[in-house]
Amino acid sequence: MKKTIIMALILMLTPFIVASEASATDVNSYSNNKTLTPDLKITNVAVHGSVVRGCNISVKNTVTNIGNGSAGGFWVKYYLKTTSSSGSYLLGKRYINGLKSGSSNTQNTLLYIPTNMPRGSYLVMASTDTTNSVVESNKKNNIGYSSRITVVGPTYIIFDKNVGGDVLKNPDINRYIPKTSFATTIFNLEKSGSVMLKFGNGNGPKVLISAGIHGNETEANIAIMKYLEYIKDKSFNGTLYVIPFDIPLDTAKNTRFYHGQDPNRIANVAGSPGWNIIHFAHVNGINYLLDVHSGGEVTSKGLLNINTGTSNSQEVKWAHYITSVSGCVSRVQPLETGMVRAEAFKYKINTITMEVERDTASTIVYAAKEFRMIKSSMKFFQFPVPLN
Repeated sequence: MKKTIIMALILMLTPFIVASEASATDVNSYSNNKTLTPDLKITNVAVHGSVVRGCNISVKNTVTNIGNGSAGGFWVKYYLKTTSSSGSYLLGKRYINGLKSGSSNTQNTLLYIPTNMPRGSYLVMASTDTTNSVVESNKKNNIGYSSRITVVGPTYIIFDKNVGGDVLKNPDINRYIPKTSFATTIFNLEKSGSVMLKFGNGNGPKVLISAGIHGNETEANIAIMKYLEYIKDKSFNGTLYVIPFDIPLDTAKNTRFYHGQDPNRIANVAGSPGWNIIHFAHVNGINYLLDVHSGGEVTSKGLLNINTGTSNSQEVKWAHYITSVSGCVSRVQPLETGMVRAEAFKYKINTITMEVERDTASTIVYAAKEFRMIKSSMKFFQFPVPLN
């Protein structure tokens, strides 16, 4: 009797068990047909501002997940390319922790342009999920490009490897020169030796600016660094060489003396910092040299010292132009053996010593004055090329 009842119950329940299994199978089948998969896409790449060697650029870029599933963490990398099919130069990368379906991540990413990057026209390429960490429905939209950009800027040269130093140890330099990416590049290079920056296309005058032969004349260094920031992305018909720190190790110590001697009285000694500057100017056919200083008992208007016996010379014409534009004054100053200006005079290089007050006035005020004087001195050569 019991067996009969059990068999009857089994027969009654079997259709419901089969129906339940069939329903579960249908649900799984439906779920598999709707697999949730992310799809990462670069939806924007835009570069803002000038693209200068030795400086950072800001790249606004957006990654969007257009798939129906969430993505885990992944990397975005940035490259410079001359064309979409050319080789790539890696500039940097950033990490995104994850991105939900339909969400976007936008960032202004700072990327550094190396000092030796060839000048010319490029595309910035952004590539997402470069390590294939995310399983996507489509990998073909993981790359995006900016519009064309032009890499410009100076050539960086370690000029004198014997005088390197950390110029940021000088309180005035550390306080008054903004720590831009451009300035930071120069500061780091100065540790290996005095740095020379070269601008221009060579089709015109050749000019050299030399600043801070005395390490305690920081107004000169600050002024020329301000001028470098002003010209870093500009064009020149001619060639401009700039040495912003003649003797970095002395600037770091804030001292006037180089190994116990006044470096502006030993420029006639082969191998000395001043001699190296003059020798370079002579060998490279430089026509004009601006020797930038600061000092005591200098007129508040700023001062130019020119050589004796140069009446009606290009040097005098140059000085007259600077005074007329900047409001500074000029005077004839006798030459002394070993001065940078005296040694340059031997090679018939038109040389002016420029000075502002150092001892009795605000460093930053007179650095700003000297910056304006430097700008005036370079306008004489139409440096940089005037904007239309």
